Amino acid sequence: MRSAKLAQRGIASDAFQLAGISWRKPGVSPAGCLNGGLLSEFKLGDKVEKAKGYKWPGVVVAVFETLSGKKRYVVECAVPEVAGALHIYSAKDLKAYIGPIR
Repeated sequence: MRSAKLAQRGIASDAFQLAGISWRKPGVSPAGCLNGGLLSEFKLGDKVEKAKGYKWPGVVVAVFETLSGKKRYVVECAVPEVAGALHIYSAKDLKAYIGPIR
């Protein structure tokens, strides 16, 4: 079971952590956060944009695993008209963003 795997990693039984969600701030690495111990193509605070189609420039604000173990990145958009809106992507859907984030 997923919860048993998390318990083996020392993850607390908090509902968010059982779901594999990390809500920590960039640069902070508290014990028990999933993305604190996993290798990531992107990390919290990275500036990214969608690789194809609409751009969605923003900042990675969370990294988590789905129940099937796939890594996902939550990106908060930095475009003023939709600032604060969140989208979830896999690493293959994102690329580093070089421009300014407002």
